[in-house]
Amino acid sequence: MNETLRTLAFVGVAVVSLLVAVFAAPTINDPLADMNLGSEFYPDFKDSTKAASLSVVVFNEDTARRQQFIVENKDGVWSIPSHNDYPADAAERLANTAASLIGIKRDGFQSQLVDSHEALGVVDPLDDDAPTLKGRGDRLILKDADGNKLVDFIIGKQVEGRDGYYYVRKEGSNAVYIAKMDVDLSTKFSDWVETDLLKMNRDELTSVVIHDYSIDENSGTLKEGETSELSHAKASDPWTLAGLDAETQELDVAKVTAMISAMDELKLIGVRPKPEGLSNDLKLSKDAAPRTREAFNDLISRGFFPTEQGLKSNEGELVVTTNKGVEYVLRFGEIFTGSDLEIEAGLEKDAKQAKADGEKKADGDDADKANDDKPEVEEEKLQGRFLFAFARFDEAALGPKPVEPEKPAVEEKTDDKPPAEKEDDKKPDTPADDNQPADADATDEKPEDAKSEDDTPAEDADADAEKEKEADKPAEKSAEQAADAAKAQAEYEQAMAKYKTDLAAYEKKAQEGRKEVEELNRRFADWYYVISEEDFKKIRLHRDELVKPKTPAGEAGNLQSPLNGGGLPPLN
Repeated sequence: MNETLRTLAFVGVAVVSLLVAVFAAPTINDPLADMNLGSEFYPDFKDSTKAASLSVVVFNEDTARRQQFIVENKDGVWSIPSHNDYPADAAERLANTAASLIGIKRDGFQSQLVDSHEALGVVDPLDDDAPTLKGRGDRLILKDADGNKLVDFIIGKQVEGRDGYYYVRKEGSNAVYIAKMDVDLSTKFSDWVETDLLKMNRDELTSVVIHDYSIDENSGTLKEGETSELSHAKASDPWTLAGLDAETQELDVAKVTAMISAMDELKLIGVRPKPEGLSNDLKLSKDAAPRTREAFNDLISRGFFPTEQGLKSNEGELVVTTNKGVEYVLRFGEIFTGSDLEIEAGLEKDAKQAKADGEKKADGDDADKANDDKPEVEEEKLQGRFLFAFARFDEAALGPKPVEPEKPAVEEKTDDKPPAEKEDDKKPDTPADDNQPADADATDEKPEDAKSEDDTPAEDADADAEKEKEADKPAEKSAEQAADAAKAQAEYEQAMAKYKTDLAAYEKKAQEGRKEVEELNRRFADWYYVISEEDFKKIRLHRDELVKPKTPAGEAGNLQSPLNGGGLPPLN
């Protein structure tokens, strides 16, 4: 009994102690109590079409540089404000990116400590007050048309051993979760735009003219050089070079093929806006001329020079013509070197802002102290070249315009009646003269046995038949003429039908060509393009690069025949 009471007493003390410990212990904010595992980060975001802007910010620890890429939809048109408001043609990708951010869930909890952010890679790349440049994540922000945030993630490192899972936190929250994400976070300009610069079909090309001139930049005068004209009638025909010395030279087919391929696949890698005065002219498919000093200086800085012969470039130009009458005019300007961002959009604005900020700051400003650990790593430099492009329409490139066939000549109708009888045949027999001697008639009369053999009935019948035959000839001739006329009319109608078909096809082709020129100039008008120096060297060939010495017949490849002793050991 006593043992039982003693046990119960111990149990009671333990219970009381536990209750005291529970109620007396300090309150601990346990993140497991409200981590909402399995719930969505943004449960209200269900419609990707509401996204009107997408911002992606990444931070390069090697160069300590932050790069922001922004895409916006204004009035139904996507553009890239971070890259001079260039049109974003990758509408499908934008929609897919927005849709991939819907329904992202908290699959696991990792930490709520700020000190863990650097190790997990979720330091905000836009936080200029962060004490370190390390461990910065990628920030992804979606907003609606009113500027309200639909999504705002800071995405860190991938979870080790779990493909597709990343450390993620919402902006403004310290809690770090594990989430499965399949989002393509690219800030590369070429990933968001239509990079097929010319939209050219190589099978439609009929001629390529290389104008190899140069500009005296001191005087602004044009120095004419060689002009090389390549042409062929259709895609299956070989290219020919005008003025080629067929006896000693031949076309370097490999280089020409590489040049055509490079034009067909020409990619833009950067853009710069043109001055407004140039754009208006180009939208009307006119050759550009500067209207303001700003436009003039801007052209010169890119390697394009107004001359008495029109706008020219310091590296010559190409005129590429298609069988649809579309002429591409490609003018090549200055070469320059820079980082990815400098190639894509330039850093003119950044440089001006940096200079302005520098003037405001005193020496030794504490604002630079946060960057004391910035590594001095030189970025890889790329080479780009400015390109001034526009299009124009050349109807002659369509080929001969169909000619309307002539109507067949109409012969005058002839009278098919037999020739009229002579007046003498119509006169009645003249009666005998009463005063004529009676023996006169007797003298003229011949005895029946004295008549000529021509007066036989058979010959009279032949004469009559001949007359009928002669009478039928006009009718036969008229029938032949009618048959010929009918044949000529049928041929004319057939030719006319073909002419109308051919003319309709010609006019449709011309209309399509003019429309294509207008569409191209709408794209080209506002922009200087940047292409890679590698592509430039493939496209902008000199005449001596297009030709090679002609290989004499029988010496191709310097092959020797074993029958002539080539490759055989000497006989002893």
